[in-house]
Formats: sequence, structure tokens, C-alpha cells
Amino acid sequence: MAARTPRKGSSEYKVMNWREYEAGLIRRGSITFWFSDEALADWHPCISKKTRGGQKKYSDVAIQTCLTMRLIYKLGLRQTEGFVNSLIGLLDVDISSPDHTTMSRRSVDLEVVTEALKQDGDLDILIDSTGLKVFGAGQWREEKHGKGKRKIWKKLHMAVDQKSHIIAASTLTTHLVGDSSQVIPLLDQIEGDVASVKADGAYEGGPLRQELDGREIKGVFPPPSDAVLSKQAGSKPTQRDKDIMRIQKDGREVWEYASGYSKRNMVENAIFRYKNNIGDKLRSKTDDRQEVEVTLGIHLLNQMTKLGMPESVRVV
Repeated sequence: MAARTPRKGSSEYKVMNWREYEAGLIRRGSITFWFSDEALADWHPCISKKTRGGQKKYSDVAIQTCLTMRLIYKLGLRQTEGFVNSLIGLLDVDISSPDHTTMSRRSVDLEVVTEALKQDGDLDILIDSTGLKVFGAGQWREEKHGKGKRKIWKKLHMAVDQKSHIIAASTLTTHLVGDSSQVIPLLDQIEGDVASVKADGAYEGGPLRQELDGREIKGVFPPPSDAVLSKQAGSKPTQRDKDIMRIQKDGREVWEYASGYSKRNMVENAIFRYKNNIGDKLRSKTDDRQEVEVTLGIHLLNQMTKLGMPESVRVV
């Protein structure tokens, strides 16, 4: 059988850990349910001393579990209540499901429990953003009757660790917020030292580069095709000057691989996986609930990532 000839200008990669990666893909489809002893113990808070006012019947663990089920199976709040009650009955455990109004009320200020990014040396962070649709009454009228308000959408900004593929930080903003303004808020969420930040040309700009220089973080952004060198490029070139000169000398593709910018496709893959697995729209209607929804979605995606990711090497 003749070897397949790659398309001109394309690259081919070989997955080096296929057996482990395949096993991880299979585990992602598992629908085994269980409640750990810790979850059962924390499901209904034990209040030793009652305070004035109503008491919480369900812990944050219980609310997070139910909202996670809702996100995974794309259920309404009422359907989530019924689904969790069915699981409790099948597993015969002595707990009950929060009702749908409790889930909605508690999701406003829920502190989602996530695992901290384990650091092994300085981090290389990849940043990008994407749009998520907000499906509400206005959008329903437009689909039903062909008229209504303009579609609403928000921006999800992601910071991905280059080594582990884990989404280390995120922010959710309106579509009017510029991408570069979210780089520092994203970095402020990350514990540990960041060595470099890689992002596309939309993030390229003087103020952000100065801020990163002040933090001793290398910014890798492709300069525009018509970029010019600064006045001090001959005596004291900036990182932007070095990038421009390298591209002029060797070409854009060589610069991308030499600077590590070619790795930025990992954050694009993370965005694709979020939209493919979690969805491209926000089910919640208010800003605070939407923040919780996105945080839960990213936590889920990180758990899938930890089950195994492909380790690829370029062969052509």
C-alpha cells in the first residue's frame, strides 16, 4: 500500500501515547454514578448552633453537584431536580435533592470548588476569547415570530496552561470589552510564576506589553504586517522590535515556531472543546449565575482533560 502524501503546506502529527489517550476517551463516556462518603456527610449541613433566620438545608457541595448534572445533560432546573432524585433512589442513599427554586437561588453566589493548577516550574500561558450566546425571552420571540431584540452574546476569555492543557483562569464579559483588557485579570487569578503569555494580534499593543514587562513576563504577540521598528531599535530593541526583525529576516512561519507562538492553537482547541461539550450558549439569565455556569463548565472540561490528552509530535 502506497504511503499517503500530505497536502502541500500541511503538517502531519503522530500521537505518541495513543493507548493511554484512547483509554481516557473511553473513561469520558462512563456513566457510573456514586456518592462519596465525604459528599454524603456534607450534603446536609450539620448546624450545631442555629442563628436567626432560615437555615441552609443543603451544602454548597450539594448545589454544585446538582448544577453540574444540569450542565452535563443540558437539563432545566426542574428536570435536574427529578434527575438527581432518581439517582438518589437508585443508589438508595439517605439524602434528598434540592428543589429547583433552591438551586436557582443558591447559584447566585455559589463558590465553585475547583482544583488549583499544579505548577512544575514557570508557566507558559495561552490566551484567547470566544462568544457565548445568551438565550432569553428576546431570542425566543425572534425565533418564534421572526422579529424581536438583537441577539445578545458575551465573551468568554480563557487562559490555558501550555504544558497541561488545563484552563487556569477565565473571565466573562460583555462583547463590548476589549480582549487585551482581560489579560491582567486572567493572570491575577493564576497562582505561581508566569514566564510567558501568548495571544493573537488582537492583544498586541504598547500598554499591555509594558504591563507584562513590569511583571517580567514575556509577551508573544504577532505584530501586524505593516508594523515598523521603534526609534531605539538600533541601540536598545524592544521585544516587539526583535519580533519584527525576525519576521522580516526569516518569515512569519519561522518566527512562530522559534517564539513558541505556534503552540497557541492549544487555547483554540480548549475553546472548541468547551463549545462542543458544554455548549455555545449560556442557559442562565443573570450575570452572577452566568459566571457560576461558566466556572462549572470549565471545571468539568478540566476534569476531562485530566483523564488524558494526546501527546503529538510533528512527522511531516
